[in-house]
Amino acid sequence: MWRTDFGGGSCSVCGSCLRYQGLYEACRLRSRYVGKGRNKMIKTTLKIDGMMCGMCESHINDCLRQNFNVKKVSSSHTKGETVILSETVPDEEMLKKVIAQTGYDLKGIRSEQAPEKSGLFGLFRKK
Repeated sequence: MWRTDFGGGSCSVCGSCLRYQGLYEACRLRSRYVGKGRNKMIKTTLKIDGMMCGMCESHINDCLRQNFNVKKVSSSHTKGETVILSETVPDEEMLKKVIAQTGYDLKGIRSEQAPEKSGLFGLFRKK
């Protein structure tokens, strides 16, 4: 349901519209096309040896964010792996070089297409 009272300063879609009908309409039209033609995400799993704590995870995550165009990075020192979500497959040689510079050992790389997000908003997505 679209909120029509502009007294609050924003609409219920994204909160960025400002009292003006033109901006409200632009936001409404934009929200109609959210999710259409999205790029497929690539999930790259790295097996990394040498991570011992949460700070090690942070070092790896920061290093990858600085050197690659990634959407999401998460590491687990207990599993010994890092998962990268990106729109393209990262260069393996560059990954090896960057991880080695941080002092950790890259033992394996596996890339696959990431599954589509599901959940509450996945229920309303047109297929």
